[in-house]
Amino acid sequence: MKAKLLPVRFKEANERECKEFDAQLEILKNTYGEEAEFLEPCYLGDDIISCADAIVFPQLIGAAFKNKDELKKINLPIIVLTSAFSTVEMWDWEIVAYMREELSLSVFSPYNIELGKVIIRALSAKNLMKKNVKFLMFQDSP
Repeated sequence: MKAKLLPVRFKEANERECKEFDAQLEILKNTYGEEAEFLEPCYLGDDIISCADAIVFPQLIGAAFKNKDELKKINLPIIVLTSAFSTVEMWDWEIVAYMREELSLSVFSPYNIELGKVIIRALSAKNLMKKNVKFLMFQDSP
């Protein structure tokens, strides 16, 4: 089972940034295609598809700081994969920290591909466990 990732873009992106978003999304599909199904991208502020396991940001821009209210509405885990190496860009740490600390969002920013794959597989397992798994627990001394 693959994790369903919803790519999200910013409405404020200019033409160059839009092209970079599309190119980065293709890189991510090639890198993480075995672990994830990438849904059709949407804009921040659009209705988030409830069937997604997580939001993925292939690109972060300064507009993130202006969209505090829209970001706070996200109730799914967020994965930031902004570099050409399918990890997080070094200079995106400030926006990632802002989303974690100021907005209390669950944000993952993997620094290598293997960690990215582990995060995506964990999201898939979490979804699968909600549907098909039951736990039986035995206490040592009831």
